[in-house]
Amino acid sequence: MSDSREGTRAPRTGTDDEHLRGLRALEKYGFGPLAPIGQHRVYEDMANVFTQGKQANRFCIVSWGRLKVCFQTHDGRSLTLGLVGPGQVVGFASALGGRLRRTCVVALQETGYLILLRDRFLEFLSKEPHLLGDLLPLLTRNLVGCTNCLAESGCTRVETRIARVFKSLLRDPEVGVQETGQISLRLSRRELADLAGTTVESCSRVMSTWRRKQILVTSDEGFLIKDLSAIQRLGQ
Repeated sequence: MSDSREGTRAPRTGTDDEHLRGLRALEKYGFGPLAPIGQHRVYEDMANVFTQGKQANRFCIVSWGRLKVCFQTHDGRSLTLGLVGPGQVVGFASALGGRLRRTCVVALQETGYLILLRDRFLEFLSKEPHLLGDLLPLLTRNLVGCTNCLAESGCTRVETRIARVFKSLLRDPEVGVQETGQISLRLSRRELADLAGTTVESCSRVMSTWRRKQILVTSDEGFLIKDLSAIQRLGQ
């Protein structure tokens, strides 16, 4: 079965302005050569982009917005494995190998992305082999990042790992504002715990301590870091 009908809500093609925004983002992150062979789409928040267990024949490159990569357990729980933002690739390994998807991908907010079919991508590379050296490191960068995260989770303190999650979000211009400490992305305690590789209980204890010490608080938009130096220190 193909994954052509993945998603509980269909994406839209996007306006002319959104299409131009997507093209600019692809150029910015080095994926400009792939724009002519893909289709730019926009998913609304909480839409299901890829479904776990379905055959993969495509992957996507995020132009703007935020996706959440999850693993659905046999007992019905959803484990957050990571967040994917602008310039990052989703589903490349599964699509290239034609395997069943091992994870699902959900839009955390309105997200624009370029969708590419595996066969068309491989055909493109056969005609433009000189681009392989430039594109391959970009397409596989996420895989290296995942490996580093797994290694890190076993040898650092929980508080350090949670601080690093917030530091990475703060550095992201799509959701973070360094000067004010505002992070405009809503994440549950479960999602934060999963991203930091810890339990909900441990995450809640750290967040309660930070709130008491006025280091970080939850805001209507997401989070507000009130003591930037403390987060920087804790996340070293």
